[in-house]
Amino acid sequence: MWRWGLARCGALGDAVTPDPQDPDVWRVRWSDGATLPDDLELLAANVRAEHGGRLDVLFAHDTPAPAPGMVTDISRGPLDIHAASATSRALVADAVKLTQPQMVLHRIWGDASRDQITQRTEAIGLAASGRSRSRALLTLSDPPRAEYP
Repeated sequence: MWRWGLARCGALGDAVTPDPQDPDVWRVRWSDGATLPDDLELLAANVRAEHGGRLDVLFAHDTPAPAPGMVTDISRGPLDIHAASATSRALVADAVKLTQPQMVLHRIWGDASRDQITQRTEAIGLAASGRSRSRALLTLSDPPRAEYP
C-alpha cells in the first residue's frame, strides 16, 4: 500500500494462468506466486490501518471477474488450473468488496476491457504487451481516470 499523490493505492498478488507458449503441456505460469487468502487478509488489515478501510486504486494482475464476452484460453485447460484461476479472481473480487476502490487496474487474458463492476468501482484491463491498449495513462484525481493512449 502506498499513496501516489493524494490517491490511496494498494496491490494484490499474481494470477494462475495456463502457459500460452506451451498449450500441449499446459504448464502453470506464476503458480508459485499465486494470490492466497493470507495476501487478501494482509491487504485488508493494512488498508484499514493506513487508509481507513478504503482504496482509490487497486492494482492486481488478475481480474475481479471476467468481462462480459471475454474469451479465455483457460476454458480449454485442465480443471485444476481452471479452479486455481477462479480462486484467484474470487480473491481479487473479495479485495474489491473489502477495500471499495474507485478503480481496479489489472492485466490478464491479453484483451483490454473496461467494466463498471460495482456502483463505485470500474475495472480496467490492459491488453497484452504489443497489442492495442496495453498501456494506460492514469490521472489520479477524484475519481481516478485511465485513458488508453
